[in-house]
Amino acid sequence: MSVTIKRKILKIGVGMALSAVFFAFPNQAKAADAISVGTGQSANTDASAAMSASADSAVKALGSKKATIVLAWVDSGSEAAFSVLAAKFSGAKIYGFSARHATTQGGRDQKAALFAFTGQISASHTTAPHGTNYQTAGSQIGTTLKAVTTKTTDGKLIILAGDQNNPLDNQVTTGFLQTYGNNSAWITGGSTGKAFADGQIVSSAILGILLYGEFDCKFGFVQGSTVTPSLTALTNATDASKKPTLSIIFNCISRWE
Repeated sequence: MSVTIKRKILKIGVGMALSAVFFAFPNQAKAADAISVGTGQSANTDASAAMSASADSAVKALGSKKATIVLAWVDSGSEAAFSVLAAKFSGAKIYGFSARHATTQGGRDQKAALFAFTGQISASHTTAPHGTNYQTAGSQIGTTLKAVTTKTTDGKLIILAGDQNNPLDNQVTTGFLQTYGNNSAWITGGSTGKAFADGQIVSSAILGILLYGEFDCKFGFVQGSTVTPSLTALTNATDASKKPTLSIIFNCISRWE
């Protein structure tokens, strides 16, 4: 599937177990400036084959457009499958996350899934080993990403994900906000197991990604332990006149109901 922004907004939702963040892109002056997203997913039981098939679907969806940013998910414990993406997306910034039973429009038990972006969206990233001090790791990421120069009108979305346990997520976020600043960007992510960036598996460390471009964010929050809260959070982050076109869900565990 491919989504191109040629009308007023595209919404991309990003959610954790209890939340959803939406960001919207305003109308571009020229169609050539639009952001396009090619998606792919596969339930192939071989992780590398599933990742390869997902990439092929996204490349086909983008057509003549070349991906510049790729966000990919693979079944937990199969992170080596990210290595197949470099040949599929030459020159793109590729980021990967562990997932358990990734949920897409193709079903709720996908082995691999990805989004390939092109157009008016950019990315910067950094990693920080956490050792025993997760707050320090978050602080280091905040310092590095704050130094990235972006236009003041750019929307910003931070993805903080890495090889740590769920209770420690808050320490990472607290450290990040101390150096990056409050109310400066929307944050999502969580404990994903090993992550992937720059062609390397990120182990015993946190990966921080800054996505930036011409967009605004909204946030919805609902507490619960089944699939319903995540869907309700997405609904709460929208309004009647602005329906989501694309959603990216971060969830601490796949919701089965």
